[in-house]
Amino acid sequence: LDHLPSAWARHEIRMLQWQPRHTHDADPRSNQQRLAGADGPGSDLHAGFVVARELSSQHVPLVFTLWRPGAPFFVAEDQALARGTIAPEEWGCLLDAMVDYAVYAKQKYGAEPALISLNESDSGVDVKLAPEEEHRFVLEMGARLAQAGLQTKVLLGDISALQRGPK
Repeated sequence: LDHLPSAWARHEIRMLQWQPRHTHDADPRSNQQRLAGADGPGSDLHAGFVVARELSSQHVPLVFTLWRPGAPFFVAEDQALARGTIAPEEWGCLLDAMVDYAVYAKQKYGAEPALISLNESDSGVDVKLAPEEEHRFVLEMGARLAQAGLQTKVLLGDISALQRGPK
């Protein structure tokens, strides 16, 4: 890193590796407890946090991005594919999980993201958002980040196309 000029770095929010809480979850552990339990030496989760810490120590701004939240967060017809539309009752849990991940990274590794996003949610690579849902995501995520004491902002424009409309 000392010889590589880096303006920004992207880091995956690895939800599949720690299974955050969702609405129908019987496991009483908090997201922070789940993260701590999955964040062991040799795990991909730990390796990602170590890289985020190193980048942060080099003053490289981080973008934390969620690609795959996991099947329980999707509407019933999308659960088999584990991609598609987020179930309305899971929105709060999804946003909490993303914020809890950022808080954990900051507290344990000193790596606070500058920005947070859902990957290409306009085309639905893994999570598909309608324009109204994108608006809701920005407003609710921004409020939750601030409430958690993070300086992190929501990335506008983590999209695959510059315009939407009839095809």
